[in-house]
Amino acid sequence: MIKSLKAVFSASVLLSVLGGAVMFLLFIIAMLMGGEKGQDLALFARNSFLPWVIRLATLGVGAGLLGFYLGEGHSLSLKDHGKEGEP
Repeated sequence: MIKSLKAVFSASVLLSVLGGAVMFLLFIIAMLMGGEKGQDLALFARNSFLPWVIRLATLGVGAGLLGFYLGEGHSLSLKDHGKEGEP
């Protein structure tokens, strides 16, 4: 289960970053186009595309947090990991 959560997290992060890059390019193209067509493209990017990128990023954060806390040995664990120099 932990491996599948990490896979979902990895894929979601990758797709979210790519979605952000696509958003950037859409806004740059909209500015270069100008006028009503540029406005329509920018509104499409904001109203239709951006909510899906945000949902995908939220899914990735949720999967990452679940994988982090269900996995062994995270930094907030109270288990003794036997680090050198510690009693």
